Amino acid sequence: MAVFQADSASDIVERAFAWAEHRQRFKSLEDGSNDARQARIMYDARRRNVLEAIDWNFARHRAVPGAVVVNTPTPPGMPFAFSTPHDSLSVREVLADNTRLTWRREANVYTNSAPTQIAFTRDETNTALFVPSFTLGLEYLLAAQFAMVYARSVNRSNVMLDNYRRAMQEADQAEGAERSNDDAYERSPLDFALSSYNFEMPI
Repeated sequence: MAVFQADSASDIVERAFAWAEHRQRFKSLEDGSNDARQARIMYDARRRNVLEAIDWNFARHRAVPGAVVVNTPTPPGMPFAFSTPHDSLSVREVLADNTRLTWRREANVYTNSAPTQIAFTRDETNTALFVPSFTLGLEYLLAAQFAMVYARSVNRSNVMLDNYRRAMQEADQAEGAERSNDDAYERSPLDFALSSYNFEMPI
């Protein structure tokens, strides 16, 4: 019987280097080499970018809000303030029982009523939980940056960005198809996330 092993972060980076046509010179992201150090920084930044771009089902979690944050100014019409979950990247919705509340995320999560639940995207680092569409999108986005940093190829970077956009649009549709046919699935800021990347800017 075949035994399937989950990808590691090093596996994902190695494939991204291949997409970027860069001959990598590291054994793992922890081997101390310059390539590994740079790749580790880029990997973590782009992993978060891809997580934030879509309301991924594998990274969606729910939390019961803690105590109301007192003695803090709140936006007009949103008198309730709550701390965000400590491992939250993006808040997706705030509910009071079965009612979706008006909310805003700033330093805290502000709402117009006392919430019973906060749905959010967790800052997921466990590669064993990554779905294939997420991994592919992450590889393409990393490859686009690697192509600029290592190969100095604008064309190769643009090709990888186009691949990334297509992969993410397909993933967005697939993630939405796995939810009930109501407004529980809100479009995330995917169009904004896909609009442009400037890989000449530092992370």
